[in-house]
Amino acid sequence: MMREEKKKNRSGLVIITLAVMLLCGIVIFKERELTTQKVALEQKCEELNASIDSANELSKELTRKKAYMQTNLYIEDVAREKLGLVYKDEVIFREKNDDD
Repeated sequence: MMREEKKKNRSGLVIITLAVMLLCGIVIFKERELTTQKVALEQKCEELNASIDSANELSKELTRKKAYMQTNLYIEDVAREKLGLVYKDEVIFREKNDDD
């Protein structure tokens, strides 16, 4: 009778040992998987932060441009460049090209 109990205890111990080893293997595998995923997410976070910084800079530039476009200086610049307008008392000097 004692031998049978010892065999049951040993087989139970072996099963418990195998189960614990299996669980340890699963935990180690998942830990590696999560570490890899963490590194990828940290990299993506850095990329998104850089993108946010870039978008903030663009927003600031557009705000400055919007403010400039609401000034009389902008209206004058556009009138001069696009429409070729000048003041009545203004004299324009142009460089003479060989093609003229």
